Amino acid sequence: MTLGSATVQPQSGAGNSGERPIYNWQRFWVPRTGTVDLSDGGFLADPTNLLLRSSATKPHPLTELTDYRALVLLGEPGIGKSTVLAREAASEGASVISVRELMTGTKAQPDATLFLDALDEYRTDGGAEDKVHTLANAIAGCDPPRWRMTCRSEDWRKAADIAPISKTTDGRAITVAQLLPLDLDEASGILTVLGEANPGRFLKNAESYGATGFIENPLGLKLLQNAVADGGTWPANRFELFASATQKLAFERSAVRSVTERHGANEILETAAEAFLLLLVSGARAIWRSNNEPPSAGDARAYVTGHDLQIGRGLLGDMLDTPLFRGEGETFEPMHRTIAEFLTGRALATAVSGTQSRTALPLARAIALITGSDRSPPSELEDCSLGSLRILPLLVMQNRP
Repeated sequence: MTLGSATVQPQSGAGNSGERPIYNWQRFWVPRTGTVDLSDGGFLADPTNLLLRSSATKPHPLTELTDYRALVLLGEPGIGKSTVLAREAASEGASVISVRELMTGTKAQPDATLFLDALDEYRTDGGAEDKVHTLANAIAGCDPPRWRMTCRSEDWRKAADIAPISKTTDGRAITVAQLLPLDLDEASGILTVLGEANPGRFLKNAESYGATGFIENPLGLKLLQNAVADGGTWPANRFELFASATQKLAFERSAVRSVTERHGANEILETAAEAFLLLLVSGARAIWRSNNEPPSAGDARAYVTGHDLQIGRGLLGDMLDTPLFRGEGETFEPMHRTIAEFLTGRALATAVSGTQSRTALPLARAIALITGSDRSPPSELEDCSLGSLRILPLLVMQNRP
C-alpha cells in the first residue's frame, strides 16, 4: 500500500481541540456483513491484494464512498473515525461540524457534503430515540447533496437509528460502514508522525511481546508509543506490557465524555476480563447485546448474551464502549485474541485468589476450565490456555496481599 505524506492542520470537532494530525493515506472499510482478514501476523491483510479485492466481502478504500448519498461510519473508540472524516472533508474543501454543533445552531455549508462527527456524543444525555428524530429533521433542513456521519459502534442502534434518518435520503439506502483496523504500513506511518525514529524496530518489538492487538488501533498505538518514547524502555516482560496497556484502554479519552457518568476503569477492566473468560471457555465468538434473540446460523454457542454476563446495562455499555471490543449495535467481540487471552488469565487469577465478596476458586478447578480430561487444552483454546497458565502464577502473586 502506498502512503502519502502526513500533514497537521487545525480541526474542530466534538471532544477535540488544538491540532489534529491528518494522515494522508487510505483507510479501508467493510460492509457490516463483511469479514476482516487479520492473517498478516494479526494485522489487516493488504487490502490492495488482488485476491482479497475479488472477494464479495472485500475491504474498500474510503475513496469509493464518495458516490454514496448517505453514510454512517462506525468504529470503536480511538480507531480514527474523526480523523478520517476530517480528511475526507478536507479533500472536498469542506469542514466538519459535530452533531451537537448542528443541533445548537451551527450553520452547515450550503450545497456541500455535510460532514457530521460524533452522533454518540450528542446522545450522552437525554433520550436517544427523541434525539435521532430531531437530528433527522435538522439534516433534512440543511438539504445537503450528501451527508456523512460518525458514531461509536456501541452507541449505534441499527434499524432504530436508520428508520428516522431515512427521511433525509429521498428513498435511497443509507450505507453503514465499519472502519477497519490499521495495517502494518499505516501503523508505521502513524509512528513516523508521532516522532518514532525507527518505526520498523518499534513494530518488531511490539510483535516480539505479542502486542499486535494494541497497534491495530491508532489510540492503542499512540498510548504504547508514549510509554516508551523519549528514552523510555520497553517493559521487562509481556506481562508488564499487557497489564499497563489494557489498563490504559479502559479509560475514557474523549474530552466531551470526561465528566459524564461512567463506571471506573478498574471495574470496567475486571468485567471485561470475566466476559473474555466466559467467551473463550464457552467457545462463543461474540457478545450479543440485544433483547432480541441472537441469530442462530446453526451454532447455538456462537453468542454469549448480555443477560448471561449478569451485569447491569450501564456497566455492560461502558465495557463495550472501549477499544477492548469491536463490533456494532448488537454484536461485539474482542479487539484481539491476545488481549482476550491475557485478561482471561487475569480473571482466572482473581478467581483463584478470591475477593472480599467471593470465595477463592481452587487452582485445580481454574486449570480444569481451560484443559480437558487429559490435562491438555482443546485445540480452539490451546494458545489461550498456554498463555493463561504462564501468567496465572504472576497474577495470583500480584493479587495476594
